[in-house]
Amino acid sequence: MERTQGETTLLVASNAAFNISSIGMVGNVTVTVEKTGDIGGTTFGASAQLPGQRTQSTFLTTAFETSIYQADEKTAYRQGSPIDQAVLIRISYSGVVHPEIKVETAL
Repeated sequence: MERTQGETTLLVASNAAFNISSIGMVGNVTVTVEKTGDIGGTTFGASAQLPGQRTQSTFLTTAFETSIYQADEKTAYRQGSPIDQAVLIRISYSGVVHPEIKVETAL
């Protein structure tokens, strides 16, 4: 996970649907998913699929734990290493907060 002011970036590889939630954040939040790409010279996503919507925006009215992204599918599309099955998730929000971000698979 990488965090800068106003953005948290996650690399997620999952063999099940999952949910991303935030704690401690109020206001606009946008989640963007990238299926393939490069991080510091390492390629990700060669065996991945979009697990849900490519972009999802939400206005949070409470700082309590709130779902900000629901993945209906696993990220793995076919066999491969975890980095090959991973997607990059960027979470953008108001710049001064540092929310807790949770990723949990569906039960």
